[in-house]
Amino acid sequence: MIEDISQDHPDRMRIVIALNAGQCPDCDAYGFDLKPRVGISRNIFCKACEQGFNVSPDPPKLYFVQRIGRRSRA
Repeated sequence: MIEDISQDHPDRMRIVIALNAGQCPDCDAYGFDLKPRVGISRNIFCKACEQGFNVSPDPPKLYFVQRIGRRSRA
């Protein structure tokens, strides 16, 4: 599931501020695994809850956000 965090999303500012501070907006933990960049966006995953976000550009100048789901531990 991909959830666009558009300009009119009710939690957009809370999510953007948290991600720009290096904090997961879902579990409040700090620390992300940064996956390789593809184009101008990057997938980042919370080290605590595994929630993923597609962001562009990288924090702390984050502007575009999509919630992309949790990473599975295989």
